[in-house]
Amino acid sequence: MLTYSSGEVMIMSDYRGDWTSICNIETVRAGVSVSTCKNWAAQVVLAMGLDKTVTVFYPSDPAVKDCRSIPSYHAAPSPGYVALIK
Repeated sequence: MLTYSSGEVMIMSDYRGDWTSICNIETVRAGVSVSTCKNWAAQVVLAMGLDKTVTVFYPSDPAVKDCRSIPSYHAAPSPGYVALIK
């Protein structure tokens, strides 16, 4: 996970194999509030520290055929949810 000075939160996921923006801790991004983003970032950090899995769900988008075709970096859509899996 990395966080830019702008507040953009990015993850390096197995499903994408590249940096993907999920939200922004400073401003609303694609409908994801700052409080939700901070929660998601905390889940990712916790999962990394505990060697756990995080599931990221993306709502249906006709332009996205599979997980590897999700745009990377700032072009990525925002997820519908981020879940810490035990």
